[in-house]
Amino acid sequence: MTNSLDIFPQHDQRLKAQLVKQLDVKPQMRVLDLGCGRGAAQFQLIEAVTDTGSVTAIDLDQDSLDFIQMHFSERLETKTLVTAKVELGCTHVPYSTDQFDRILS
Repeated sequence: MTNSLDIFPQHDQRLKAQLVKQLDVKPQMRVLDLGCGRGAAQFQLIEAVTDTGSVTAIDLDQDSLDFIQMHFSERLETKTLVTAKVELGCTHVPYSTDQFDRILS
């Protein structure tokens, strides 16, 4: 099984874990990761929302979104991770902010 420590440096993991802790992400929450890149925070977010929450990852780069889906697929068997590509120059996100309990950018 691939985990985020296999993909991202240890110091990045500590920073992201601290960020998720500061955001006070809890089970059942709906989290938006706006500008998710290659998913450095996805492991902590997915673990924090447990099976009853969801994480939506948005980025400009489709390759980054594909990378997230590929590397986190084993973790996603019982969890929800939605990825969405937005275009450069996009003036709005295809979601309403009231759909989420936390937004990470």
